[in-house]
Amino acid sequence: MSKLTLSAWLIASLALTMPTKALAESIIGEQLAQTLPTMTDKETILAVITFQQMQPLSVTQIQALVALGINKGVKFSALPVIGVVANAAQIKAIAARDDVRSIWLNRKLSYFIANSRQNSGVNKIQGTDFVNINGDTDYSGKGITIMVNDSGIDATHQDLFFGDVVIDNVEAAIQSSALAKMSTTETFISRGQYNTDVNTDHGTHCAGIIAGSGAMSDGKYKGVAPDAKLVGYGSGADLTILDAVSGYDYAINHRYDYQSPLRIISNAWGSTGNFDANSPIGLASYKAYTLGILSIFSAGNSGAGKSSHNPYAQLPWVISVGAGNSHGHLVDFSSRDLSYKTGSFTMPDKQEWTYNNQVTVVAPGHYMVSTRSSNNGLAYSADDDFLFDSAYTPFYSRLSGTSIATSYTAGVAALMMEANPLLSIEEIKQLIAKSATQMLGYQAWEVGAGYIDIRAAVAAAKTHVKAYK
Repeated sequence: MSKLTLSAWLIASLALTMPTKALAESIIGEQLAQTLPTMTDKETILAVITFQQMQPLSVTQIQALVALGINKGVKFSALPVIGVVANAAQIKAIAARDDVRSIWLNRKLSYFIANSRQNSGVNKIQGTDFVNINGDTDYSGKGITIMVNDSGIDATHQDLFFGDVVIDNVEAAIQSSALAKMSTTETFISRGQYNTDVNTDHGTHCAGIIAGSGAMSDGKYKGVAPDAKLVGYGSGADLTILDAVSGYDYAINHRYDYQSPLRIISNAWGSTGNFDANSPIGLASYKAYTLGILSIFSAGNSGAGKSSHNPYAQLPWVISVGAGNSHGHLVDFSSRDLSYKTGSFTMPDKQEWTYNNQVTVVAPGHYMVSTRSSNNGLAYSADDDFLFDSAYTPFYSRLSGTSIATSYTAGVAALMMEANPLLSIEEIKQLIAKSATQMLGYQAWEVGAGYIDIRAAVAAAKTHVKAYK
């Protein structure tokens, strides 16, 4: 029997043995649905398959994919997600399975650093520096481990020194260029790296906002939670869905590797588009939630507009963060939709949820000074000399975006967890909202509960400790 005949026989046999259902429009992601009709018979794409379960793929499920002729992909060891190279016919066959939740195109995601001058029209300092953004609270994030799921971290920076602030730094190969015959994601990572932020300053800047020690500025630019420990998961400049999910898979598998278990994942990236509870990132963040790990997402930098709010930030078990300036106003680039939306859905564990298309809280995200990657010449522009003390420019840059606001909020959550280790994820989200300052003139779906108040949030956590006694 020829290879071609054998392949055809396998597909025909599979059609008789695989669970089937009508091809539901909702099971295929929006971008993939647009791509499929344009594909030729021989053309393949990198698809992300999410199964309708909480546990990883079984041997039988992987065998079924292989029987379809799929032999190149990357699978996850903690999540029911797999990335495969497949053609249109194979994708349609997979979509017909009863145990498949969704199939997504491995689309590119965006980091949410904004060019504030272009987006807000401001060409000078707006307000004062956010110096020592910890606010001198009674807590410093001690005992809390946070993953920065981002472009990477330059842990050669004294503010983020490897082994002190950054206790694990992972360089992950871009999944779309490192696929092998059904390999696991662990095949494509290198742990214990000093610098994983090799082509963008994004992850390093965010890490400094969260937990930078301020060593190179005599404490002037220390982070919100300077005694928290960081785990860097670096996917480089080109982040895709598989890369983001891979960060979650690593976090879940290694959450107890550290002296203090991993409690928070900061995700300063995303996309625009309609909310869809079937997304692979949705299930990955939900699995983390069930294990007690809080996810914080950027609202996005697309400003006001239809479907502008990052769909991953709308998941009901995460915190969505918009960006504000030093005057307590919403920055123009901060994403929010044109109206309030809501809906209900069910996860694979049969739990029912309601999502609300609105930002949870607004945090500082405009011209924030933080750590600069040592090998990124674009991280600081000479045109920005006036933005902050030039003595610090070799070590710091000043950027804006909901990425910065997200990192700030991750630091605040760490302070709250330190103040009250018994807080649940729901309680942290509620207390951050209840302690926020109202922002008059804005709708709730634009700014959520309002502008985050670091001292009030920590005080609310401490008060909650007394409620347990």
